[in-house]
Amino acid sequence: MLMDSKKSWWKGLLKHLFRILVPIAFFFYAFHVINPKDVISSFRKAGFIWFFAGVGCILILNHLCALRTRALLVEKKHSLPRLYAIHTLSSMVAGMLPFRTGELSFAYYLRKYLNVPANEGMAILISVRVVEYFIFLIFLTFLSAFGIFIEPSGLSLGIFSLIAINLILVMFVVWNANIFFRPLKFIIHIVLGFVFSKPYTDSIFAKIELFSHDIRRAFSGNFSTSLLIITFWIVFLRQVFVLVMLRSMGVHIGLWLVILLFAFLYAAKFIQGFGSFGTQEAGISAALVLTGQTQLEALPIAIGAHLLQWAPILLFGCISYLALKFDSIRRFL
Repeated sequence: MLMDSKKSWWKGLLKHLFRILVPIAFFFYAFHVINPKDVISSFRKAGFIWFFAGVGCILILNHLCALRTRALLVEKKHSLPRLYAIHTLSSMVAGMLPFRTGELSFAYYLRKYLNVPANEGMAILISVRVVEYFIFLIFLTFLSAFGIFIEPSGLSLGIFSLIAINLILVMFVVWNANIFFRPLKFIIHIVLGFVFSKPYTDSIFAKIELFSHDIRRAFSGNFSTSLLIITFWIVFLRQVFVLVMLRSMGVHIGLWLVILLFAFLYAAKFIQGFGSFGTQEAGISAALVLTGQTQLEALPIAIGAHLLQWAPILLFGCISYLALKFDSIRRFL
């Protein structure tokens, strides 16, 4: 038992080190190839009309997220401006912290500023992320299938196959959740029985059951057709935001650039570091290189586009933090 815990500890440490070292290695390589002045000069070519279009995407996106959250909450009379501020602040924190840990800030802020129970906030977070993930994979699968008909090649067929397999696996897990949940529940019950007394074990399982009930309620009870449509637009606007910021750096947006960019950024989420720096640039620059750009052209564009993405998220996140922090302002939300 002790050996297993040590092995698990080392495995977790190596995973976190990998997620930290990948961004460091990327920037070490990037600034070995290019000069920091190249990034600065790339901003001089930036089209700020496109940048402000991206800012508009963020404003609409957070409004749709606030509408969806209010519809999913048990108590539906919560202030929409306050929910908007919570989503804006949570987006900033989620983007800053590594390993997707910042996502938990959403449930924390719901509890802190709206007195929403933690299990309800976490259930909403998990349910919407699963639905968003599913919609994104369907969208990417159809996009890559369309790409095969436009430009058939071994690379396009390989990308489509990987995305389609991923979608099939997700569908299997979601539709057959009980196949995984029941044995997991049985194993956890046995393990907890060795560590804790029976009353304490029963108490833990009662909380797990309550949490799983909240997730099922968020999925089946409240996820109406209108909320699915809102979620689709949320997923769509997130991708448009990335593309618009890339377009503001002067990049021509083609079909295969879109497909490769989304596929690489999707993969980069699993090794997200602080602020997604390193991983996001690597995904953007890889997509640019595969669609004809040189490394000297792609790397400054990738770094510049990511900084442009961060600007409105950071600005609106800080404004929301101040609005929620001070009672004199918060009472107007």
